[in-house]
Amino acid sequence: YKAPLLLTTKGTQSDLRAEAAICLYDTVYKDAVTGIHSQDIELLRNIEGLLNSSLFAYLNITTFSSSGIEREQALIQEKLSIPYFNITCIDKIKQVESILKESSQSTMVDDAQLNEVETIKKEIDSIILQDVKCTEVDIDLVDYALTISIPLATKVAGYENLFAFIKKDDKMLKQYADAYLERFAEAF
Repeated sequence: YKAPLLLTTKGTQSDLRAEAAICLYDTVYKDAVTGIHSQDIELLRNIEGLLNSSLFAYLNITTFSSSGIEREQALIQEKLSIPYFNITCIDKIKQVESILKESSQSTMVDDAQLNEVETIKKEIDSIILQDVKCTEVDIDLVDYALTISIPLATKVAGYENLFAFIKKDDKMLKQYADAYLERFAEAF
C-alpha cells in the first residue's frame, strides 16, 4: 500500500482506545490492520488523534456493539463511524510521534520519554474534549467511562480496586459529597 497511511488495528487497547499510527513508507499488512490512505498528512493525524483519544474510548463503550464482548476488538465500520471534526492539537500529535520515533531507535526504554508521552496524550484528550465543546457534565461522563465502566467491562488488572472501601477522610468522598450538595442543596 502506498504511503502515507493511517494504520489502525482490528483490536483496541485494554482501555478501549483504538490503536492508530501514521505510516510514512509503502507497506504490506494483513487483515488485522486497516489502512487509510491520503496525501493530506494533517487529515491523517487528525483521524489518528481522534482514534487514540479518550473520546473514542467513551464512544466505544457507549455505542459499539462489540465492546467488552469481542476480546478488545472493534468493528472497523464502528471505528470509522465516530464523529469527525477538526482537532486543534496536531502539533501535540507530531510531538508524540517524534518522541516515540526517537524512543524506538534506542535499545533502552526511557521512562522519562514514556512519561512525557503519557502527559502529552492527556493534554491531547483535554484539547479534543474542548474542541467538541464538552460541558463539565460531558467531561465527567467520559471520566466515569474511563475510570469505572471500561475497567469493569474489560476486567483489566486492578479493576477489583473499584470495590475497595473508602476511608472516611478520603478526598473522593468529600468531592462526592460536595457534588451532591451543589446539585441538591436548593431542594432542601
